[in-house]
Amino acid sequence: RKAKMQQLIIEAASVTEGEVKQAFLDATETVAVNMINVGFARFAQPAPRPSEDELIAYHVQHRDKYQLEERAVLNIVMVKKEPTEEDWEIMHSRSLALYDSIMAGTDFAELAKTYSDDPASARNGGDLGWFVRGRMVPEFDSLAFAMQEGEVSKPLRTSFGWHILKHQGYKEEMETQPGETEEKKVKKAHVSHILLKVKPSQETLDIQYTKIEQFKQIAENRGFQAASEETGLEIETTDPFLRDRPVPHIGMNPEANEFAFESDSGAISNIMETSAAYFVVQVARQIPAGPGEFNEVMARVRQDLILQMVADICRDTASAIYAQLEKGVKFQKAAEMFGEKVASPSPFTRTGYVPGLGRDPKAIGAAFSLTETGQISRPVDHQSGTVIFSLIERTTPDLTDYNEKRDSILTVVLSAKQQQLYGRWFNRLVETSSIENNVERQHRQAESSY
Repeated sequence: RKAKMQQLIIEAASVTEGEVKQAFLDATETVAVNMINVGFARFAQPAPRPSEDELIAYHVQHRDKYQLEERAVLNIVMVKKEPTEEDWEIMHSRSLALYDSIMAGTDFAELAKTYSDDPASARNGGDLGWFVRGRMVPEFDSLAFAMQEGEVSKPLRTSFGWHILKHQGYKEEMETQPGETEEKKVKKAHVSHILLKVKPSQETLDIQYTKIEQFKQIAENRGFQAASEETGLEIETTDPFLRDRPVPHIGMNPEANEFAFESDSGAISNIMETSAAYFVVQVARQIPAGPGEFNEVMARVRQDLILQMVADICRDTASAIYAQLEKGVKFQKAAEMFGEKVASPSPFTRTGYVPGLGRDPKAIGAAFSLTETGQISRPVDHQSGTVIFSLIERTTPDLTDYNEKRDSILTVVLSAKQQQLYGRWFNRLVETSSIENNVERQHRQAESSY
């Protein structure tokens, strides 16, 4: 039945003699032109910098252009799973015990393989290789370039945890550093380390969970704001976000995202968690699909306005050149007056590619509208600028070739038309059809038959 329907639709397509002849001309008729192409590239670097007032005005004028899917906004209160100073002290004691073992003669590399929380270096006995100044965090970097060869440091605290360093030596090499063009002599250090990361203990996690639990209880009784004031936990309000996308301040979290879209406005969630925090959310508002607010689409508005501003500059420049041409100024001279050049691309067809224009039908159509040698077109906007043509030559194909190639051209044109017709029918079918997912029902039926 499907194949028969497809055949009926395809058979409905027809092609006129005029369409076949036009396809022949599109593929074989050529023009040779001189052109002044005022392109975006010249005026886009540096790009114009629209003011905020200009951006807002552009957004108001083109508001319907910036459609967004439904969005949601959440209020979030979060308690991060961070170690306390007591947790840091506990891990410091462990690092001191390792240091004492090293000083007593235990092999540094073996301890690194067993205890270091830096997997990349641990497998190599803690070896970090050679590095120059500035490659490590400041505290680590300073110590690495202050130690003596063979020295082992006492535990060093950085944002990563506690480190024990063993210095393997120094060397100097000629290198070109990032951002520079010439080689110079640089000093390098070779260091191994053992890293003990500091994580919150279970007792710390329990205390942190109790905090978020207290917040939730108060919020359910007296509201989110009152709970924030009483517990001292700050409320973060997200920017609007889309369904099945990352939640600001939280990241990709299906549970929080689903709650935002499936719960009523004002609803308060159960306690949720990630590897980094416990949190509770409240649905602040849900925004139906429609035009995006300025702050949601500002980046797109800026990009579009800059593009329009560049296009306007191109158009104004081309118009000024055309005004000189109307006064009788030569083509080359008029271009040079405004910092432009004359290009002479290879002869092209209506469907051909033109450097600087691509296959832009409006621009190429303007070139083919010229009929007399030396005739000049008015400025024509295209996808990346504004162009003016001057006709050199127009070559019309011999119709004898058309008679020889007519049948093959007819086949190609008819096939393309059939594909277009079927595509339009299929898209229309999808738009007007209701789709039901019966997978779950089939599963239930299959289970009930056992």
